[in-house]
Amino acid sequence: MSRKDINTFSLLLSEVLFTMFPFIVIAITIFYKQGTTTSIFQYPDWAVAASVLNGQSVIKLISGAIASDIKTHWQRVALIVTLLIVVCFAPSLIILTLLLISDKPSDFLISAQLILFLLSFIGFFWIGKTGHDLAEHIETKKPNDYVDDGRGDSPRL
Repeated sequence: MSRKDINTFSLLLSEVLFTMFPFIVIAITIFYKQGTTTSIFQYPDWAVAASVLNGQSVIKLISGAIASDIKTHWQRVALIVTLLIVVCFAPSLIILTLLLISDKPSDFLISAQLILFLLSFIGFFWIGKTGHDLAEHIETKKPNDYVDDGRGDSPRL
């Protein structure tokens, strides 16, 4: 793994950790109150986290494609964004809604939200890395492209 990949992974991991921060607080609270954390998987917050990660993935990909000097195929970006919305984002919001209106959530809903969270988690690293790599690929100016105004304090663009 290159130094650049480690830096990208570190950045993405920090974003995921902030997404997971409320779950740590919830887990500590549940453990304090009940003596166990097994019921944490029944909370609808996993669907919320999946939605947040999907939204972050969409933004990272689009931002990277816009910022990059690489000619991106907008059709492929549109396909990936559409797949994220249709396969992960919309289902996680539907499951969140069903969990919130259910008196006792079914095992299917609980499992589905955890599976969607896992897919969103993995997808965030994959798509987030792609978007980050695109954004980082900005052509660097050559020394003979600098503008010198004669004062010697011109920014090196």
